[in-house]
Amino acid sequence: MSLYPTIFGSNTLSLIDTFDSIFFNESPRKIPSVTRVTPKANIYKSDNGYSIEFAVPGFSRDDFEMTVDHDVLTISMNVEDTQTEKEKIVRREWSYTSFSRSMMLPENAVTEQVSAKYEAGILTVDVPVEGEKRKARRVINVE
Repeated sequence: MSLYPTIFGSNTLSLIDTFDSIFFNESPRKIPSVTRVTPKANIYKSDNGYSIEFAVPGFSRDDFEMTVDHDVLTISMNVEDTQTEKEKIVRREWSYTSFSRSMMLPENAVTEQVSAKYEAGILTVDVPVEGEKRKARRVINVE
């Protein structure tokens, strides 16, 4: 057990080890990283339906895949890491990987009219509601 403060919990790199590896040109030890994240969401209700905003900065609209399958809206993303060894990364604490988030839609959602747009790091999904029955599965294009 280390007496030094640690980064990300007790079974990872201590602060002293981190500084030593950066400033004394030691080979940095790998810090365990989280490979799956779940974006935070804000949900708004209006008379016409719901608007869901996901905080997902740093991507392009083509990175997202959205589907409605029965009662579930699923938003996912998978981005390949394009950085190479030539860039000589000394330490990496973040990278884009993937996520998937699913939400149950209300019974009166009109899945044929669900739309999405991506602007300034916010993915906004509009879910209109009426009395019509949903179709089983639909792919949604992000504008």
